[in-house]
Amino acid sequence: MKPLTELQPENQVTLPEEVVISTGLRTGDALYVTTDGARILITVHASETPEGSRTMRDLFGAASGLYGSREEADAEIERSRIGHGD
Repeated sequence: MKPLTELQPENQVTLPEEVVISTGLRTGDALYVTTDGARILITVHASETPEGSRTMRDLFGAASGLYGSREEADAEIERSRIGHGD
């Protein structure tokens, strides 16, 4: 089945849910819109989702619980800076 959508006022198009899910798109993702003859091509911006990489949104909360408190995390960052001469 080919998903069908309509051009809305202000030249807006709603992407079908199955397309959004299958591509992993999220609100705010950058998309390139180009043409190839009569075809309209929508491509995810390369820096948003390079193959095998993660965006900051994907990593949010990944280190939860690594440090007991914000102060401990700040102290570790400071120790790291001192050790690298920053």
